[in-house]
Amino acid sequence: MANNNERPFLFQNLPRAEALKELASFCPSGANKDTITAVEAYNMLLETASTLMHHLNAGLSGHGLTQARFRTLFVTYRTGRDNGVSPCELAKIMRVERATITSLVDGLERDGLAIRKPDPEDRRSIKIHLTPRGREVTLALAPKRMKHMMKIISVLSTDECKTLMSILDKLEKSIASQEGTTL
Repeated sequence: MANNNERPFLFQNLPRAEALKELASFCPSGANKDTITAVEAYNMLLETASTLMHHLNAGLSGHGLTQARFRTLFVTYRTGRDNGVSPCELAKIMRVERATITSLVDGLERDGLAIRKPDPEDRRSIKIHLTPRGREVTLALAPKRMKHMMKIISVLSTDECKTLMSILDKLEKSIASQEGTTL
């Protein structure tokens, strides 16, 4: 049974610098100032990403969508337009597994926002197309989403945005170099 004083495991409950000092025994290289700062930055990144996703999903939920479902609609609209887009291409662009695309498209199809059609150039394949309602929803929400994104990011200057993108790119490369490794 959980202690009533314990906070649930949420990204926003991850430890900050003072608490991290107490966790020093878990650090293989020791808990020097640089290690504590690095772990705190890592945790803040996770916390911010989690908060952002929660915020975006809350805004889209009134439209029966999640960030992932809206992104699928938007990428399908932008990439597929008249010819549709293959699930493989959609997965590659969105950087998710093909099974994730299958699940997302299942939901969009069930809600009448997308449809699977045979690929006229390869009868073994299918293409994802937006329905008229899917296009309507995408075109109605895209400007609102853009305005919302700009509101959030407007606290950063153009130079800060460039620095952030550079840092995130560096982290992406580090993540890619860790593929296949486990905890």
